[in-house]
Amino acid sequence: MADPRVLRAMATPLLGQFDPEFTAIMNEVMALSRFVFQTENARAFPVPGTGRAGLEAAIASSWSRAIAWSWASAGASACS
Repeated sequence: MADPRVLRAMATPLLGQFDPEFTAIMNEVMALSRFVFQTENARAFPVPGTGRAGLEAAIASSWSRAIAWSWASAGASACS
């Protein structure tokens, strides 16, 4: 049998990405991220996902829009 604290936590409703409470939390995290990384960039935001998702987001955002790129189904990148 699971611990009652675990069962209570699992019974708690999830917050959706458009929920006002979630939006408030996300805005606070973005503001704190800008403070920590000492930037005024409004596009500084956390990437919800694995470390791989963060790495892919960082690489994609650092490439110029003039570079054509694609992701193969195997996960490897190919530039043209």
